[in-house]
Amino acid sequence: MIKKSNYQTVVSTIGLFFSLMLVFFIPAYRTVFSYLISGWLLFSIFEFNYKVRFLSNFTTGFKKQMFVLQIVIFSAYFLSMLIDNDSKEASDQVVKKLSFLIFPLIFVFSGETLKINKHLYLKLFVLSNIIFSIVCLFTAFYRSIEIENGNFLFNSHDQYGNSYFFSSKLSVFHHRGYFSMFIVFSTAILFYLKDRFIVLKKKSGKFLYFAILALFSVMVFFMSSRAGIASLILLLTYRFYISIKNRRLRFLSIIVLLILIIPAIKNKRVQQGITELKNFKDVEHVTHEKTPGRIVLWISAVDLIKENILFGTGTDNFHEKYFEIYDAYNNKGLKLLKNERYNVHNQYLEFFVLFGIGGFILIITLFVIPLIHAIKRKNSLMILFLLITIFNFLFESMFDTVAGIVFFLFFLNFFVFSFPEEKTD
Repeated sequence: MIKKSNYQTVVSTIGLFFSLMLVFFIPAYRTVFSYLISGWLLFSIFEFNYKVRFLSNFTTGFKKQMFVLQIVIFSAYFLSMLIDNDSKEASDQVVKKLSFLIFPLIFVFSGETLKINKHLYLKLFVLSNIIFSIVCLFTAFYRSIEIENGNFLFNSHDQYGNSYFFSSKLSVFHHRGYFSMFIVFSTAILFYLKDRFIVLKKKSGKFLYFAILALFSVMVFFMSSRAGIASLILLLTYRFYISIKNRRLRFLSIIVLLILIIPAIKNKRVQQGITELKNFKDVEHVTHEKTPGRIVLWISAVDLIKENILFGTGTDNFHEKYFEIYDAYNNKGLKLLKNERYNVHNQYLEFFVLFGIGGFILIITLFVIPLIHAIKRKNSLMILFLLITIFNFLFESMFDTVAGIVFFLFFLNFFVFSFPEEKTD
């Protein structure tokens, strides 16, 4: 335990406030991230006493490995961007990828403060997802209200027939895939907290607990993110399974859950995904005019990997090279692909494309090391976080977005520097 002066206590408390606000706003406002991270970093610097803080939080080989690994990933991005001909895009990417440098540094110097308040961060993240889920629902309701001749009319669809309570229309803060992932992880946190707080074991607490679970389930289902729905079903199945001690009841519960999966499979977005998988060889079929199909994006990435398997393409003109491969299949929808500068929508493939086989090994290692550690320590929440993000990395290039990179790196370092000593169930 580090003995702090009154000055250091005040500065540390202000830094704590900035970090808590960052966690609270992860599910909502990306525009405030840079200010909150800067404030947190600044007051961490002002706390001084660097050597003692660093040594007290940099204690195990696991922490050292994860620290170095993130610095190596940042260095790979930085060196690749130094030779990028597009200086503006390169500088923008460097700023975004600075999180790989800032988060491990700031957590090393703030690890003790975070460790003391670790449950507060978790509860605040759950609360944030509850609040912003309700805001999304109220926004959908507000948009559905029309006034005609002094009468209130309720119309839940816009002029194009899209429901305000469905898909991207419901997720007003983030891409639905990201918001769904935040909610699924909040559900995992809720399971973790339930076993540790007496208030959730009382009648009123149980009602609140199941009400929040219902809210999260409704939000994920209606946002209709395929990865989100699959993640939630797997999480609920896991939780339900381990909560039953009797073997026969466990078997029966699996049968019931399999039956309950049927409505989820009938979901429009899920059906579209199944159709794309069935017809993945038919590029014309899966390449939509409005949205390039993920299957085609992945096929294009694999072709680009074959051409640059050892060292990758680098960040220089990556999109141009990617568009050429994509266009070789079908130029239907190519205009939107170029305008929106679509990424691979698979973080593993994108790392392979950018940095070759070494990059692919790097990102796999980023998950393997903490997963092995979490399993050894029986840290169930850390395991669930890693599995949720591992799964979502299959469908999103999270390091290309501010929301994805901040969420992942904050909680990754949170678990590395705040939870490794704690053995959970």
